[in-house]
Amino acid sequence: EAAACMCCARRFKLSRRRHHCRVCGEVCCARCAPKRLDASTGRSQRTCERCVARGPPRVNLSLARQQPPPSAHSSPLSASASGPSTPSTSPSPFAGGGGGLTPPVADSHGPGGGGGGGGMSHAALLEVYIEDALHRLALCWYGLRAASIGLTLLLLATAFVHAAGWRGRAAVAATAAGLVPLRPFVLRYYRIVWLCAVVSWRVGCASLAVRGRSAAAADALWEMTHRVNARFVYDTVASLGGFWVKLAQATSVSSALPEVYKLELAQLQDAMPADDLPSVHRLLEAELGPEWRSSVKLYDGPPLGSATIAQVHRARLRVVREGGRVEEVEGVVKVQHRHVERSLLIDIGASQIVALLASFAFPHLFQDMRVVVKDLSVLTRAELDFRIEAQSQATARELLAASELGGAVFVPEVFPALATRRVLGMEYVEGENIKEVRRRGASELEVTRIVTALVDAFSLTMHGEIFNCDPHPGNLLVETATGRLAVLDWGQARRLSPAERTAYTRLFMAVAMEDTLLMREACADLGAPQSDFAGPPDPMPNTMVGTLRFLLRDTKQAAQARGDFEQLE
Repeated sequence: EAAACMCCARRFKLSRRRHHCRVCGEVCCARCAPKRLDASTGRSQRTCERCVARGPPRVNLSLARQQPPPSAHSSPLSASASGPSTPSTSPSPFAGGGGGLTPPVADSHGPGGGGGGGGMSHAALLEVYIEDALHRLALCWYGLRAASIGLTLLLLATAFVHAAGWRGRAAVAATAAGLVPLRPFVLRYYRIVWLCAVVSWRVGCASLAVRGRSAAAADALWEMTHRVNARFVYDTVASLGGFWVKLAQATSVSSALPEVYKLELAQLQDAMPADDLPSVHRLLEAELGPEWRSSVKLYDGPPLGSATIAQVHRARLRVVREGGRVEEVEGVVKVQHRHVERSLLIDIGASQIVALLASFAFPHLFQDMRVVVKDLSVLTRAELDFRIEAQSQATARELLAASELGGAVFVPEVFPALATRRVLGMEYVEGENIKEVRRRGASELEVTRIVTALVDAFSLTMHGEIFNCDPHPGNLLVETATGRLAVLDWGQARRLSPAERTAYTRLFMAVAMEDTLLMREACADLGAPQSDFAGPPDPMPNTMVGTLRFLLRDTKQAAQARGDFEQLE
């Protein structure tokens, strides 16, 4: 990313923003790349002084309603759209006829001269566009915050001035003091409202902008809209953390989403912002005592991964085996993020309030929402205590080791002496994320073996004592030395009783057979009775069955999955 204008060399700042020349792609300030009228298209576009001095532009990046006829200076990608005589160099969602965005191609007239490839690449231009859009959104956000704070202070000051007597003013002062503890709660959900408003607004604007344009131009506009929205959603969710990251993790594996959203949100599975080392050291001292370095020797460098609740650092761990034997092993230390507990508890409290209000306002639709939120809140609170996770992980390790899957799937060993409420020590697993198996060109036989082991492991835990409720790809590793599958992160785990296992089995059977009566019985056995079944004829039960069938469907290609999603809507 350019830090200064490529023409005048002045550094960019709030009052001197980045703009790119629509001809050569160089990043310049507004003074060096003003908007000029393009005689060939009749539209104004930013053009830098160098391109003006060089002559007519060779590349037009504006969204046109109709593709202009190719000229002698057209780029290879533009020429390939008009006929098969010139091969295309690289496929792009923005290339092609019909008025799409034409990527800039460096030629002898580019900034570098002599075919040196000085022009900015299409990917770099797109990144500049995304950052520029996010910069404008950030300015709007800070403006809204300042306006909201100013309006609140104005209302409080007005009420204080017009209050009758000292008691009235004391009441206003008490109200102002009571708003201070609510500030984190209000700010978090103000940002969620802002996120929803921005995404809805941009999608609505894109829907209007594509009218009358060619298919290629419409695809380009939608691509840019989705890319900006996806990055904006990721930035917002990553900064909020807590419950919203959990929701985004679940959403990132949905095949009905556009690919750009899945790519952005997939980073939340194991690439959350990490705390700095001094914060980690302070937490280790608070949890393990002042002499924590005698048991934990952290390696230098960044953490191995950072997720919603904690980050993982590689370390040498000093553990005590049976018989009092002391041993140093290669391990990892899972350390809880600072302030994550407060954020999660705020989200839990807010979701319970929303569920209560929704059940009263729309009892027909949300009468069972409180049960779902209550169950989720219990799981989330348990995930904040790593001692519970250590017990669950030890139970799952014993269950898999004692089964016939012990040679194919395993759970890392935990060390009880290093398990506290916010710190958890366990063995280190050298391996690769399950998503990387196919990317590195693994054979179909190896992929089938890994997937089969994964399905068998979840089937075993479903019928065993404990079940992992958070099976996203970030928690699955393939061990390098043995090829075994390692199942990580047992923070969200349920201990199912025989009656609950039977009820869940009946629920899945009811969904598969579209049997609403069997689903009613299964829900009642799970403690969530569906009173809708007892009333007059109602489409709600069939809608629930259809929704569950969609959620439990086999994964398909993205286009086919989007078609299924539209049918569900």
